Order: sequence, then structure tokens, then C-alpha cells
Amino acid sequence: MSNSTAQPDPKHADPTAERADRMKRLSIIPIWNTSGVAEEMGYKARGHVWRWRDLHAEFEEAVKTSLAGPGTERRILLFENPGMPRSAAATPTLNGALQMILPGEVAPAHRHTYSALRFILSGSGAFTVVDGTRADMHELDLLLTPGGCWHSHAHNGGTEPMVWFDALDTPFVSYMRADCFEMHPSKSLEPYTNTVGSYEDIGALGMLQGRTRAQPPASPQLVYKWAAAEAMIQAGLDRDDDDPYEGVVYEYVNPITGGHVMPTIACHVNGFRKGFHSKARRRTSSSLCVVAKGSGATIIDGVKHEWSERDVIAEPAWSWCEYIAYEKSILFRTSDQPILEPFGLARQEDHPNGRQ
Repeated sequence: MSNSTAQPDPKHADPTAERADRMKRLSIIPIWNTSGVAEEMGYKARGHVWRWRDLHAEFEEAVKTSLAGPGTERRILLFENPGMPRSAAATPTLNGALQMILPGEVAPAHRHTYSALRFILSGSGAFTVVDGTRADMHELDLLLTPGGCWHSHAHNGGTEPMVWFDALDTPFVSYMRADCFEMHPSKSLEPYTNTVGSYEDIGALGMLQGRTRAQPPASPQLVYKWAAAEAMIQAGLDRDDDDPYEGVVYEYVNPITGGHVMPTIACHVNGFRKGFHSKARRRTSSSLCVVAKGSGATIIDGVKHEWSERDVIAEPAWSWCEYIAYEKSILFRTSDQPILEPFGLARQEDHPNGRQ
């Protein structure tokens, strides 16, 4: 009896497998149908909710077990879209994350080509420094860190941790091979000579400082106060100024140009009155939404995703989205819309039946 392993009969080899191996060697992907390259490669971003209660529990556990205890410089939970495995990205163009800093800690100064923002979720007593200007962190304020600016964070007041939502255009910048990262020579907190007070009111009352005439690519207003945003949403609700697709919506803008706050990232707030149920709309831009107030659900391509305060929702590009508010609710929305506009790629479409 022979002990040799039987070899496959070449006459009966699987032609599909042979073709797949051949095309892999040739570094090509066959597209014989209309399913699309993104779906074939497994990079179809999905609607998803990262829940505050789960993420905050992970922070607490990590600190308690010293995995991310005192002295840890980078205490960050990076979002990965479940439809984009091994991407370390929330959408194809945006990173989303939660970051925590404990009392007495300093996150060393650095700069990079990525544009970033912080939307403060909880805590008090911390501040950030951006190119020599200090900005204190307060709950639900929006803080900008334009690409190329030195920045660092410190927590020198209060006894509770500070947690904020980060959004960055890292996937887009990396795809363009424009990455650049540099640590500050101080290896610690960036020195600062002024505070953000001079910027908070840079566009107040429709007026600008006489010397402010440059056309900066990013907004020079580093802090956008939550109280002002919430007041505008409430005024819109009081006027019954609801859009059937968006609720009451306002954009954070560059006060010099009236454009988006950063060249690659736009920021909006959407307000919904209790019981609001929007019509469905889809856009070529992708978004990450933070639930600032209230509770409700977003229906994304027919799947209902419920959310509550401090949760983060991924809305993939060209996905039908409609909103339901269980109570008065406000979403903070960041998107990649500015990347698309210069190329005529920004598009939206309303659902022909109103809802999915």
C-alpha cells in the first residue's frame, strides 16, 4: 500500500480558485458585476453607535488596572467602523476617538498635518494650548486644532477626569501621503503667552478686529461656546424653524470667511423637538455625530440605531438617514464635506418616498 498523499487531478482543478490566484499574482481585482470595489474588499463603512456607557467603563477599568493609569500620555479609545476591519478609522476619511486626561497630567506638545477638533464630554479643570494660546475646556464646547499647529493638553484643576471626543482627518491625509508628525522641543506643555478670550468674540456682533484681514484656511476662533450654539437651536425650535430632513440646523463657521471651520472638516449642530421624525436623506459626505442632549434613534439604510447622551454615531457616505427624537435632542455633527466641495463631489438626495 502506498503512503504517498494523493495529488489533485489537474483535469479537475477548480478554475475559479486558479483564476483568483492568478489575479492575485497580477495584483488586479476583477469586477464582473455591479457590486463595487469597496464591497468586494470589505471596506463598506456601516452605520454604527459607540455607546458612552461602554466606552467610559473601559476607561475606568483601564485606569483601575493601570493599563492606562496615571502618567499614561496617550489615553485614547480609537473608533473602528465594523465594516472597515483593520482600518483604525470611523469612516474612510475621518478618525473618531474618546480621550481622557487625569488631574495633574500633561499630554506633551506636538504638531501634525492632520486637522483635529475636541468636543468636550465630561469633567472640568483641563485646558489645551494651541500655538501659544490657552483655551480652557468646558462641557460641550468645541475646540479646534488646525493642521500644523503646536498643541498640548493639561489638567491642573478639579478632581475628576476630563473626557472629550476627538475627530481628525487622519485617514484622508494618510491616503494623500501628506503625513507629518513632530514633537515639541519642550517635550512637555507648550508655553503660552495669551488666553483664548481674544478669540471667543472675534466675530461677535458682526464685527472683526481692524487688523484681521487675512484669509486663513482654518478658523482663527479656537473655541466655540456651547451656550451660544444651544441658544441658537432653542431659538430655531421656538420659531418652528424645522427642516423636515434636518430639524433645526446651524453650522460653526470661520468668522473671517463665513466658510467651514477647517479645510477638511465641517461642524454643525442639529436640534430636534420631542417626537420629531425626519424624512430620509443621503449625502456623499460621511459624518460622525455626538449626542449632546436628549435621546432618540437614527435609521441608517433601514437599520434603526438608538442613541442617548454622549453616544457617537457613524453615518457612512451615501447612506439613507432619518432621525427620531424621543425627547428634545441636539446632535453635534462633524463631516468631511469640505473635502468634496472643491471637486464638485458634494451631493445630497432626498428619499423619493420621504422615508425608508
